[in-house]
This record gives sequence, C-alpha cells and structure tokens, in this order.
Amino acid sequence: MSRIVDDISVPKDLGDAIRRTAAAVPGYPSDLVEVRRRRAARGRRLAGGLVALVAVVVAVAVAVPFALARGARPLPGTADSSGPSAPAPGASTAAPTARPPAQRLFLSAAGFVSVPGDGHEAPNQPDPTKPNLGYPPGAWGLLGIGAKEVLPDGRVITHPLSGGAEAINNIVPLPDGRLVTLGTTDLAPGLERTDGPCVTHLGEPLAIHRPDGTAAFSRDVRIRCHMNTLVGATAEEAFLVRDGRLLAHRFSNGAERSIVSVSALGDSVDDLNIAAGRAATLHQPNSQPCTLRVLDIRTGELVRAIEIDPARAMCNSQSVRLSPDGRLAAVAYDALSDQQVWFAVVEVATGRIRLRQVIDQGGTGQPVGVPATALAGLAWTDNATLRAAWTKIPNMDRIYQVEEVLDVQTYTVP
Repeated sequence: MSRIVDDISVPKDLGDAIRRTAAAVPGYPSDLVEVRRRRAARGRRLAGGLVALVAVVVAVAVAVPFALARGARPLPGTADSSGPSAPAPGASTAAPTARPPAQRLFLSAAGFVSVPGDGHEAPNQPDPTKPNLGYPPGAWGLLGIGAKEVLPDGRVITHPLSGGAEAINNIVPLPDGRLVTLGTTDLAPGLERTDGPCVTHLGEPLAIHRPDGTAAFSRDVRIRCHMNTLVGATAEEAFLVRDGRLLAHRFSNGAERSIVSVSALGDSVDDLNIAAGRAATLHQPNSQPCTLRVLDIRTGELVRAIEIDPARAMCNSQSVRLSPDGRLAAVAYDALSDQQVWFAVVEVATGRIRLRQVIDQGGTGQPVGVPATALAGLAWTDNATLRAAWTKIPNMDRIYQVEEVLDVQTYTVP
C-alpha cells in the first residue's frame, strides 16, 4: 500500500482539490499542473526500489504556509535592501568588505519518506517538535521544511513568510534580500465545487516579501482555466509562464506583456532560469538524451540545444542555472543505474563542457532506485564561480532535514 503526499503544507481540502484538478484534464504545456506531474513522475522513479516498504514520496521544493490578504495593495516601505554594511570609521586599512554573491543559494530538494508497512500511518505534515518529525518508528528519508537559504558564510536560514496562500509553489529571490513568491490558496474552504482546471474559488497570489518575511505586496494573478509558473523577477516585474508563453507582470499596476513563446524549449517546461536576456531549461522527452536548451528572450530564437552526457544523464529539471552574463550554464543530472550524481558547466555559445565531475559514487546502503546524494541548489557567485549544494543521507535510521545532511562546495570554472 502506498500513500502519496504532493505537498506537505497544503490543507487536505485544498490539496485534494488541486490533485483532482490535475487528474481531470491534461495540463497546459507549461503550467503548474504539468510541473507537478513531471516532478511526481520523477519521484516515483526514484522510489521504485522500495517494494518492501510503504513509500511516501513528498515533493519538498519549498512549500511553506503563509497568510496573505488577496488583492492587497503594495504597502509602504517596499524598497528594502540588505546590501553589505559600510566599513567602520578608521578601518580603511582593513580588507574590503566581501562583495555579495551575484545569485542567492536557495535549497530545493526532491525528498521522500519511507514508512514500514506494518500498519503505521504517516502524519499529514511533519512536526519538527516531535521525535522523527512525528513519523512512526522505522520511518526514514529526507525532508525540507520551509524556505531555506544558504548564506555566503555557509549558515542555513529558514525564511518566515507571512501572507494569504496555503502553499508556495515558486520562489525567486531578489538581490536586495526580498523574495518574490507565487502560491495557491483555497478561497472557499469546504465548499463543494466542480473539479478541473476551471475550478472556482482558487487563488494564485503573487507576492513580495521583505527580508523579515512580512508581506510588502500581493495580487491574485489567477485566470480561470489557466495556470501560472513564476520563473524570474526583478524589482519591477515578475516573469511568468502561462499557456506556453513567457510573460512579464508589472508589480505597480498589474499590466502584462508577452515576451516570447517557449515552445522552442520543448513540449513542456518544468523550470526556466533567466539571466542576461536568455532563458534556459533542461528537457528530456520520451527517454531521449537530456538536453540543455537556451532561448534568446528578445528574439524568441533558440540559441543552442546541447546534449548533456547522453550515456549517463537523467535530467534534473530543477537544476539549470545560467551565469549572470548568460555565457555559462550549470547543470546537474544523475544516472539511476549506478546511483552516480554528476555536475557539469556548459559554454552556451559552443556547447563545450567546461567542467564535469562525478559528485558521489553512491553505495551507502540505500535501496536500488534511491540515490544517496541529490542536488539541493545551484547559484553563481560571479561569472566564473559557482556554489553547489548537495544532500547525502548517511543512514536509513531516521528522517533527516535538508540542512542536516547538506554539503555546499564552491567550483571555479577553468
């Protein structure tokens, strides 16, 4: 018997409504339904070896509850910043203050929980105050709880986000310390409604959070029968994928402009990363080689399609990050046959692999199909230096949180 939990922080009625919505009608090529379907499919492949256990596969790519008033106007004081502090008087001979990284490193890890099949029930949500996060004895796995960021000094913090949706589906960090989020919220809990992509009383609040987690802005951007994915943001605009197109949504007045069709990136778009006028994604349709695709968002033209290690690669669709100047793309991928996890940096203009190495050889006792090591996040410090975060489960003895088993390494691209 298996129990699948799609989002650990969504109330049961809303979670059921969203899951029935996804099952009832095929999703649009690049909507959130398709994202969740592909993410769940990958999770099922990862957990395929747990035939002797009751596998509870949990998508933990930063889903945090928050309560935000629908349609609220921007609040005063939204121009927050968190840059480096000024040097103290008389400290001119000291080393200069370190420059902040070009990109912030947020953790987003696909996790799982395995519960012994002896009648034990898994909780609807993990509880950090209880032993083994509230799961029964013998349960083991990996979970990420809350929106977690690795600071430049290596500390991991959890962002307290307050606002009006039951779940956050996408997070984009701004350089000044604020966060842009897109969530879902049930506007009529308990109300019987017709299921499907056109279900009524469902909101998708687009929000900006100050560095302390409080809401500075919120607007419901849902259009019935259409779904949104947040893929990027500036201080003025959020970039959304809707119905196969990349759109820019202006925070000040809600005006939207169409930028380009993303059909050149493939039949579906799990994740876009935007930098220097380019959008990149990893694509692997119908067991074909994992391919990095890069699009010029000013012209709509496909800049490059690059196969990533065809002999080994299974795409990790959440693991592509363009360098700030758009010249390099960092990708991570894995090979389930031998549980190896690989990392590569690709030069976009030529397709040349500038850096490639195996991160982990597996072999830590996990069942077949459950990798010992998994990507948790990528972020460029500058145009030639990259931070990569990985998780590695040491034993099958309990449920670990992401930050407990995290390894962050810095790579310089030759």
